[in-house]
Amino acid sequence: MSCELCATDMECHCAQAIPTGLKVSGTYQQYITSPARYTSRIPDSVDDCAAGPIMCSGSTMFRAIARAMGMRVIGIDAGPEKEKICLELGCEAFIDLKKSSNLSGEVRKIAEGKGAHGVFVTASSSAGYKVAPRMVRVGGVVVCVGMPPSGTVVAGDDPMYLILNNIKVVGSLTGSRQDTANALSMAARGLLKPIYELYDIVELPGAVQRLMQGKVNGRRVVRF
Repeated sequence: MSCELCATDMECHCAQAIPTGLKVSGTYQQYITSPARYTSRIPDSVDDCAAGPIMCSGSTMFRAIARAMGMRVIGIDAGPEKEKICLELGCEAFIDLKKSSNLSGEVRKIAEGKGAHGVFVTASSSAGYKVAPRMVRVGGVVVCVGMPPSGTVVAGDDPMYLILNNIKVVGSLTGSRQDTANALSMAARGLLKPIYELYDIVELPGAVQRLMQGKVNGRRVVRF
C-alpha cells in the first residue's frame, strides 16, 4: 500500500500486482490463496454463483458505468436473443450488428442525430473498436473494456477526427476493491442481477466452445 496507485483506487495498475490467470495460476481450481486485504466479503444475501460474475465483469462495468447512471442506453449485439435481453434490461433501442450496414449512422440517428455521449466497447473484436469513435458526438468518450489479443486491434481513429471532435479514448482495466464492494452491495439490495449459465466442471470445454461461437447470453459460471 506504499505506492500512489495502491493508495488510491488504481491498485490494479500497480507494478507489483500479481493478477491470477496471468502471473500465477488462475481460479479454475478447487483452492487458491489470496492476500486478506484483496479478498472480498460476499454478503449472505448474494448467491455464490451470482457473486462470481459480479466480482469479474460486474465490478469492471460498475467502474465504467458509475459516471453514466441515468443515461439512455442503446444496445448493440447480434441476434434476437441478445435483443430480447437488452430490451428487458432497459435499453431504449437495440441495433443488430448483423443486419446493419451503418452502425454509427444508426446510433447517431437514435441519439438526436449527434451520436452518443459515450460508448462502452465490451467486445474484443476489431470491428467494434474501429467503429466506436464514429458513434459518439462532439466531446464524447470511448471506453475500452473488451480485451483483444495484444497487438491485434487499434482503438481510435484518424487523429484529426479525434482532435476536431474532442473525442476521448480511455481504458478501464478492472474494478478496484471498493468498486467490487459497491457492486456486491448493489446485488445485496437487489439492484444488480447478473445473467449467467451454470456449468459443472466436466462441462467446461463445452462452455468455452459456446463462448467462442458467440452463443453466450450473460456469463459462464463453473461449479466445482
